[in-house]
Amino acid sequence: MNIVLGAPVNDRNRTVFDRRGGIELARGATLSTYPIRGPEHHFTTPDEAAFDAIALARAVTGALDDGNEKTGYIIKRSDGTFGYGYPYQLAGMNLSIPRTSSAGWDLKAAIDWPPPEGAIAMWHIHPVGGEGDNAANIYFGEGDVIAPRKAVNEIAMRMNRAPNGPLPAFDAYLGGSDGAVRAVRNIQSYPKTYDGRNLRRDKYILVGPGFFKLR
Repeated sequence: MNIVLGAPVNDRNRTVFDRRGGIELARGATLSTYPIRGPEHHFTTPDEAAFDAIALARAVTGALDDGNEKTGYIIKRSDGTFGYGYPYQLAGMNLSIPRTSSAGWDLKAAIDWPPPEGAIAMWHIHPVGGEGDNAANIYFGEGDVIAPRKAVNEIAMRMNRAPNGPLPAFDAYLGGSDGAVRAVRNIQSYPKTYDGRNLRRDKYILVGPGFFKLR
């Protein structure tokens, strides 16, 4: 997977896209490659697992040329490592299959449910479109807090937390249309109906070694 080491051009803190929808690179930025390790790799941090999950999702959507959003979970294993593969129970069947993600047009509806055991975060990607679409898809959309907040509530119920008790820590990762991977820590601290478009820019944390080169 191609990544940009460095930064894209920014104009008043907004990423600049060319007419094809690709990011314009700042002086000194270079291209490199990122080796996808896969969902069963034992990552040492959730950030590493999320970056790899989003790299795989970008590779799949690029190969299929589908415009769908994709989303999945980051899990913590019993040995303390992290991954993004999990068993998914098929509805109405006594059968589970290995999963890495689900797909759909809207994160509110495109979510494997219930959250797998060990889930400590969710990730999703925004589709790559034209110049205007990409500028809007760098950060969370209106409903992008709803799915991780729903997952947090379900996990809290499993832990027998009181209805008004403390919620477990849960992060949300976004693969934006500029190729960056950003984390929002402690998504459980936001209301269930919070409009993701209102999330302050300083709440996003860049993770990973670079930006994916999407165009």
